[in-house]
Amino acid sequence: MTSLVVQDYFGGDILTTQTPGGTHFYNRIDGKMWDLTVSQFAEPVPYDDTPSTREAALADTSPEKYALLVSRLKASR
Repeated sequence: MTSLVVQDYFGGDILTTQTPGGTHFYNRIDGKMWDLTVSQFAEPVPYDDTPSTREAALADTSPEKYALLVSRLKASR
């Protein structure tokens, strides 16, 4: 879900990789990889930079959770 919001604000691409816990989404902006949620992992993430889509990232969460995060970010500005 974080990768969606990062793309909303900064553009770029959504990438994915497989971790022992499942699919993990992150971003590439202007050629640089950004993973704002990497701290959730105890082990290094095996990044393979597989291109993904907003639809795939949204399918990994719920539209309600995404909308809640977006509204909280807007309210904090």
